[in-house]
Amino acid sequence: MHLYYIFVLVQLLVLSDPLQRAVRRCPWGTLAAAAAVSLAMQAALCAQAMGRLTLPPLPVPPALCFVPWLVFYVGGAVLRHQIERGRVLPLRCGAGLSLVDAAAVLWTAKRIPAVRALSLRPDVTLYTFALFLLLWALFSRMGGVPRPLRAVSRLSFALYLSHPLVLRLWNEWTIRREPVIYLKLWQSYLMTAFGGLLIACVLSRLPFGTLLGGAPRHDKTITEGQNGKKNRDKTI
Repeated sequence: MHLYYIFVLVQLLVLSDPLQRAVRRCPWGTLAAAAAVSLAMQAALCAQAMGRLTLPPLPVPPALCFVPWLVFYVGGAVLRHQIERGRVLPLRCGAGLSLVDAAAVLWTAKRIPAVRALSLRPDVTLYTFALFLLLWALFSRMGGVPRPLRAVSRLSFALYLSHPLVLRLWNEWTIRREPVIYLKLWQSYLMTAFGGLLIACVLSRLPFGTLLGGAPRHDKTITEGQNGKKNRDKTI
């Protein structure tokens, strides 16, 4: 079911050049505008789920348009811009925002059950982005991301696309058993995480694996080629 994100990603790639230019000229203004547009669209989707608003029929569902996802792309571009300029985010900023937004997510889930299943919600988006800021600030102070986490990060896109498949396969299998096996939340989490990582690892080994595996790994062939080029440059 998460293959929809490929459709969203294509739209953001088409808009990549103008968005990057806007970030270079006015990073925080561009982020503020992107956040306002994205959160407004997400609020509209929540209002529709609650029966308080009816969005006009569109050829493509609103969740498949770039608009609700714009803040994530622009936010990543702004952070990249700040790092290139040698600026480090304050750790307390991400920690404080994460706690406040986590409380907002729990409050919304309890008070407004109609939107509980929606992933495109302003409170969830703010929590996700704040947690990302916290991790970014933390690893910036560590001098880099630990190697195991780097390995997982290279597989994160394929993991995002594949982990619902693990749950779907489990559900299809267990409902045919007597009695049906019900997993606890932590058991479902571990099964989904390890199963998704296994699928992601397999996908990364296929010919198109670099498209789903994030930044390409610097294998021996690439390293030797780079060393050869450096030696030729020194000779010249």
